[in-house]
Amino acid sequence: MNLRDFEYVAALAETGHFGQAAARCEVTQPTLSTQVAKLEDSLGVQIFERGKRRVFPTKAGQEIVAQVRTILNEVRRLKEMARQTGYPLAGPFRLGAIPTVGPYLLPHLLPILRGRYPQIKLFIHEEITQRLVDMLHSTEIDAAILSLPLEEPGIEMEAFMEEEFVAALPDGHPLTSKKTLQESDLASLDWLLLAEGHCMRRQTLKICQAFREKRNAFQASSIESLRQMVAAGVGSTLLPALALRGSFSDRDIGLQLRPLQPPTPRRTLVLAWRGTFPKVESMRSLAELLRRELRGLGDYSD
Repeated sequence: MNLRDFEYVAALAETGHFGQAAARCEVTQPTLSTQVAKLEDSLGVQIFERGKRRVFPTKAGQEIVAQVRTILNEVRRLKEMARQTGYPLAGPFRLGAIPTVGPYLLPHLLPILRGRYPQIKLFIHEEITQRLVDMLHSTEIDAAILSLPLEEPGIEMEAFMEEEFVAALPDGHPLTSKKTLQESDLASLDWLLLAEGHCMRRQTLKICQAFREKRNAFQASSIESLRQMVAAGVGSTLLPALALRGSFSDRDIGLQLRPLQPPTPRRTLVLAWRGTFPKVESMRSLAELLRRELRGLGDYSD
């Protein structure tokens, strides 16, 4: 009994055909057939029922096949853990990001990841917070960039940056005469908010009581929609500092940006992962790398 025999069993269960299973395992059909029969003799159980056209697991064989798959998955996991010891975050890495962060952080994040982890193969998934949390639990993604507050059993996280919120006003608005805005100024504005499900909506509502009282405020699906609505003179909103940097900074024609009086409202961005994820130390190292390399990026400067 060895791992190769288990691979034969798994292939035969999936294909239902000795020839196809042998081709998948790159052995001859007699070799695979003989080894499966030897395994059945060793276990004292008939794993497969041999039909004229198809092979399928017996009732007892179904349980054995399930256990074989578990063993093979654990072996692959063990090999991956060993490989990661020498090459952290090598190979596929599935990273989630909330929509209010992803487009603005990724231009800064990707060069950092490529420089530190040259063997990484990055896949980005952009979804709202709850969907990303569900994807973490179901192992669809390996880690996610989220925003606090977040309390989720089985999910670990480390903060890596704080980001300021800045008021965005239409051109010509009376409050643009001020260099900074106070909370009392916010109450007089017609507010534009993100739609339900976006964590930034909850954060915006938390900043000022006036937001919470105006439940009929316009709801947008993205920061870019909010930006365009402000520029069109429909109302005002809060924008995160990252959305005001680089190539995004020249999109603010038609609106005026004003910082808020200290203590400046901020949001905390975190790297989150499953507590059972085998690369926990790599996640902690990545969070530390982001803290170091992204320092000051969330501060607004006009």
